[in-house]
Amino acid sequence: MKLEAKKDTPIKDATKIFVGGIPVKVTVAEFRKYFGEFGQIKNCILSVNAKCQSQNLGYGFIVYQDPQTVANILKCKKNLMLRAKIVL
Repeated sequence: MKLEAKKDTPIKDATKIFVGGIPVKVTVAEFRKYFGEFGQIKNCILSVNAKCQSQNLGYGFIVYQDPQTVANILKCKKNLMLRAKIVL
């Protein structure tokens, strides 16, 4: 997955990340649980396929309560895995 902080916000203040490359069978609950391990989530959006609600479109957004959580995720040096796929 590709993680990015919102471009128009200084990185020290960013609370929202874009997550791309999500396996299509990942559910909103699984997405929230996985990224909730890093910090308290304010909002979680996983774009789903309109024709097949059980499949996502491979991208979503996470909004954290604390900007430091986003900074920590972006600095992470180890590989993070979601359903056997490297997400960072």
